[in-house]
Amino acid sequence: MLVRPRDSFRYLRHLSLNTYHRLRAQPGFAKTLAAVFTHATQLETLSLSDGEILEVDQHVGDAFVQMKSLRVLKIGDFSTQTIGLLAKMQTPLVCIHANFTRSIFDRVDPVPILAPFSDSLRHVAVTWVDFTSSETQFPHVVSLDTELCAPEGLEEIVQCFPNLQELYMDTGGEELWSNSEIEELRPPNWQSQAVHTWPSLSSLSGSVATLYVLGVRCHVAHIDVSCDILRKPIDGERLAAVLIDARPISLSLQLQAWELDVASLVQYLLPAKDSLVKLTLRIRFRGEQYEDPGPHIYAMLETLSVLSLRTIDIWVDWERDWDRSVRASGWRFSPDAQSESSDIEEPQQTIADLDLTAIALQAARSIPTLQFAVIDGKYPLWTTFYKVCRDVNGHGQQGAATVVELEQASREREELWKEKHTQRAAECHPGCSVYYL
Repeated sequence: MLVRPRDSFRYLRHLSLNTYHRLRAQPGFAKTLAAVFTHATQLETLSLSDGEILEVDQHVGDAFVQMKSLRVLKIGDFSTQTIGLLAKMQTPLVCIHANFTRSIFDRVDPVPILAPFSDSLRHVAVTWVDFTSSETQFPHVVSLDTELCAPEGLEEIVQCFPNLQELYMDTGGEELWSNSEIEELRPPNWQSQAVHTWPSLSSLSGSVATLYVLGVRCHVAHIDVSCDILRKPIDGERLAAVLIDARPISLSLQLQAWELDVASLVQYLLPAKDSLVKLTLRIRFRGEQYEDPGPHIYAMLETLSVLSLRTIDIWVDWERDWDRSVRASGWRFSPDAQSESSDIEEPQQTIADLDLTAIALQAARSIPTLQFAVIDGKYPLWTTFYKVCRDVNGHGQQGAATVVELEQASREREELWKEKHTQRAAECHPGCSVYYL
């Protein structure tokens, strides 16, 4: 790239720069980078591993702020100088990814930093932030991703992003919160919504504890807590509280079957029994030796008969508890052994032997309203899609249920696949030609 003719940069539309300190110190690096920014007049997407790239020379920073065609900006680590350059930019950014973790001790309020782009931004992703101000509104922002975010700023987020549709919040460290701290954080967020409502919100993602603390009190179509694992009854109780507030039509979650009885799941889903039509569930099993998880799944599906689900998506995972297997076998490591074989037997069966069709059939027979079942066995590539067929007797009453595996080319299968794998915020993740310096 360093020897490319300067005129060739004007055709560049997407650029990712991932540099290291030694390269930045090379003679001519700053001059070349300034030339790239100056001549790349059609550049739409710029991704920088570190804001220090813009600080190697004043000419680089000056060329950066003059880029008029830029719409998507991703900077891996902001510095004070980088923030200053951002304030000078004139381009109408549509999407920004900003990581402020360089400020180790104090979280950063991103609102004043992003204020110059308040009329153009649609997608925002920020790390290590604390929303403390609400003077600026971003009326066109539809998706907000926050990582390592302070949990107390719901009122400011609602005011700054009044038309937000998708919110992902990761507070980073909720596992360290005590139960009393969680209960103290929730009421202020609840009370703030007495003044400001959020009717546009359609998707809410995060850990169960985070969403419980947020206490969003409006109808939210899609709730996703699958980034976390339900391990204890208290997790289920907090999930139930979230569902009472949000009344979703779609829910994604995962639980560990060796810590939380899968048959108890339904009691936490009951608050959404009249609204929930799709359930995406990852169930993680573990043991010293492989044991068919089918019976546990069947028992759980029978309890879900009280729900009005139309689609259920189940991903079954099983992992071996190697620590217990080693202790149970009595095997000991000998440093003097040249080729010592252990007594740990390999399982005769694995999760690959799981009968996916039997699970789909049990789901169809247990849930009267079910229309589709999507079953994953360990890996998503093994996904099988089923359509539920029901006999109807002469009185118009439903009879026995059967399932039919959907053919790969069928419209229904394609729609289910698309729904399962659609990526959010395509403008933030464009396909691009990437050059590395």
